[in-house]
Amino acid sequence: MKNFIQTIGILVFGIFSVQAQNWTGAVDANWNNPANWSATPTSNTSKVINPNFYTGNAFSPVISVASTFNPSTVTVANGGQLTIQQNLTTTDNVTVSGVGSSITVTNGLFGVNPTDDGRLIVDLGATMLVSGGTVLVGQRFISGEDAVVTISGGTVTSNERLLMDMGGTFLQTGGTVNVLETLALADGGATNSCYYKLSGGNLNVTGEFGFENEAGDFTPTFKMTGGNLTVNGEVFWFGEAPGIGTPKMILSGGTATINGAITNLAGSTVNMYLRIDSLATVYVNGPSITTIQVSDS
Repeated sequence: MKNFIQTIGILVFGIFSVQAQNWTGAVDANWNNPANWSATPTSNTSKVINPNFYTGNAFSPVISVASTFNPSTVTVANGGQLTIQQNLTTTDNVTVSGVGSSITVTNGLFGVNPTDDGRLIVDLGATMLVSGGTVLVGQRFISGEDAVVTISGGTVTSNERLLMDMGGTFLQTGGTVNVLETLALADGGATNSCYYKLSGGNLNVTGEFGFENEAGDFTPTFKMTGGNLTVNGEVFWFGEAPGIGTPKMILSGGTATINGAITNLAGSTVNMYLRIDSLATVYVNGPSITTIQVSDS
């Protein structure tokens, strides 16, 4: 996972900036206006949004009318900003990389290769804000190194996994997030551990909910202060050398329903930490709560 994210974050811009159709913003913010691109935009071609290629008026792109073409990959880098107000569907991955780079979704459908193995990657200090509309990711939605994804409205669905790695963060204050297979918080970065805070809205996990440390001493943390959490599979902790630390699940408000087991897996090198405060309502319908370490709590 880490190698994949780092490769995307560092190399993809260099690969695609030469072959891609680059946004220039020379005339206006209209995504569909050919005059704002280095070449007339067509479907199944890579698109790059990077201020290094801006010319003329140097507007940032806004999709205010449904996109007239379906890109393959979309790369937002070097402080580029993309605003999605109407439908955009890609046939490959979308990457937002670097401090100042961002995607904002307010309305419409943002589909990231939704019927196949699409990956939406926010990495290396980039941000993403979803306040409305629908985000549909074919395979994996990843918040990577020092990246922050904020969800205040709308519906976000990852057909397979939603992942935090290298200190990635999700902040959910509203809306609905659906994870059809696995939600995982894994390890941390140089400055912080992975983090998901649910303070409003609904978070639904069809499969597993995992805390994993395999790279060092980190404290990936899920904290719920409001909203609703439903997990149909197990909630598990797992560590593998050199991974150590105490991943935390803190339920201090809202309502949580866990329909699977809660367990620190056999052979795990991390401590299990589960805290339920008086303002939270928690239903555990699974078969067991299993600890393996003396320091599990």
